[in-house]
Amino acid sequence: MTTTGKRSVPKRLVLIAILSLLTSVSAASTIAGTVMNLSSNKPSSGDQVILYRVDQTMHEVARAKSDAQGAFQFERPAGSRYLVAVFHQNVSYHTPLLAGSEPITVSVYNAVPRLAVVHEASNTLFPRLEGPRLNITEFFEVSNPSNPPRTLSAPFSFQLPKGSVLDSAAVQPPGTLPFLLGASACGPRDQYCIAYPIRPGSTKIRVLYHLPYDGQVSITKPVLHSVEQVALIVPEALRFEAIAPSIFWNRGEQNGLSTYVAASLHSGQSLTFSLSPAGHAAGTETKATTSAQRDMPLYDAAFTGTPLAHIVGAPEPAVPLPAGKHFLAWTILVGALVGALFLASSVFARTYRSSVPRDRDLPRPEANQRFICQRA
Repeated sequence: MTTTGKRSVPKRLVLIAILSLLTSVSAASTIAGTVMNLSSNKPSSGDQVILYRVDQTMHEVARAKSDAQGAFQFERPAGSRYLVAVFHQNVSYHTPLLAGSEPITVSVYNAVPRLAVVHEASNTLFPRLEGPRLNITEFFEVSNPSNPPRTLSAPFSFQLPKGSVLDSAAVQPPGTLPFLLGASACGPRDQYCIAYPIRPGSTKIRVLYHLPYDGQVSITKPVLHSVEQVALIVPEALRFEAIAPSIFWNRGEQNGLSTYVAASLHSGQSLTFSLSPAGHAAGTETKATTSAQRDMPLYDAAFTGTPLAHIVGAPEPAVPLPAGKHFLAWTILVGALVGALFLASSVFARTYRSSVPRDRDLPRPEANQRFICQRA
């Protein structure tokens, strides 16, 4: 302290202020990474790379091109979370949400219009009564075990039962969050196409649709593609009856849900069954049924009640995300649910494949897109 009547600033406060200034100046860090083409096991040059800053909103910050060694580099503001997207042959691949400055690698694959090894591994239906209509959630698990790994650029097609009304479609690419996207009518009646590339690994596609229900409904489910197994998971409020009983077998009941499975189905076949009240008035549910719907194996939980990455159109300066302090919690919740979805579907597939004869002969975000996280 001085003795001249003026109060001096303590040296400790001056030092703290200087350190804070230096920290804020140096906190803007470099994001460096490499784009690797896993189809050729070589760096990928000339790909468009986009940096998105993520806080309460999602902003496109900068664009670059990968160089001859597949390298790219960005500067980012201090303290922000971000993700990096790479467009290779009009198919996008992106990192998870990141916060650090460690070097990153974005893997891409060559896109091809045909891949004989791509097939439906499983098809699972969850019917549920809601007033005068029957809601059905249907999951397709599409496997792409290509070697060397490549992306199938052809659209995925599916066919709904006659008289169904499609409500929505969503896709969960390998290892990332699910997102909503549009499905357009194509081919015969009740057939739809999703223009989304099938990347190496397991892609899950969910469609929601409904049919009118007046106490009983007969459903013919077309088999558009060869599939290893089809499963119906039926709540106890409904009674399931197969028109050709030998096709299905009952895998038993758990938590108020009965599972019926058909295996090794080929394109052109169809499954016909009826659903009617099982001793309960239509629209009513027992305590067990309500619990079963709440405790379903989290197939649908990853798609409902949580933020979904919805990918459409061209990038915009800012897109709403969940509110600031809750964003990380939402991210963790979605990640946990997606992990549970992968685990539940993998366990389900392994369980039924182990007891089912195997058919040995079974065979985006796209360019100029934007990411939107929204509540379903």
